[in-house]
Amino acid sequence: MSALSWSGCTNVRDLGGLPVEGGGTVRHRTLVRADSLTRLDAEGLRALEAYGVARVIDLRAEAEAAAPAHPWAGGPSYRNEPWVDVSLDADATLVDFYLGSLDRNADRIASVVRAFVDAPPGAVVVHCAAGKDRTGIVVALLLLAAGVPRRHVVDDYVLSESALEIDRLLAGLAPADRERVEAFSRSRPETIGAALTHLDEGYGGVRAYLRDPCGLSENELTAVRTRLVGANGGR
Repeated sequence: MSALSWSGCTNVRDLGGLPVEGGGTVRHRTLVRADSLTRLDAEGLRALEAYGVARVIDLRAEAEAAAPAHPWAGGPSYRNEPWVDVSLDADATLVDFYLGSLDRNADRIASVVRAFVDAPPGAVVVHCAAGKDRTGIVVALLLLAAGVPRRHVVDDYVLSESALEIDRLLAGLAPADRERVEAFSRSRPETIGAALTHLDEGYGGVRAYLRDPCGLSENELTAVRTRLVGANGGR
């Protein structure tokens, strides 16, 4: 995987190069994760267009996506797949958000997976606002469905914390505010790990979750691997 320099965004990675169980790697220019593409400046937009992007999947809620306008909104390559919000009480943790999101977003996740599989040839960009939580969940599911070992999926998830310069953000906060903000800003391995354990214990694993509550067929799950890895094991 490699960080991409799309000016205006800070958390953009091509997942190409990740190993796949049974041999091979994820193909480059196939799956890209990002923070909101509304942050791109003119130079960043040129980089996006030059990358051969076939589809953009925006996970932000409709109100988030309304303003500022998405640079690809209204075009045939743009899909807004708004994540179902999870109500959290004052004592809730980021793990609670992840578990609730998985339980409540099965239909949305199925729609996102189909939008990924059905995209024209080229890179598919998945993004939300920061490219960390909603995007992190979706990317983890796609990679695991394709056979990327869990440790590599977790390693990718953790990278968002440094890409977003969370330490610099936290340094400017008052101590009273820092603990809560930090708890929701970090991309700790135990956070995504808890979400994946939830899928194992509650649904029988990632593929079973995608197949049963999400309603994806075995052919669709196979298509995820085929798109990400290719018939010859990637390159």
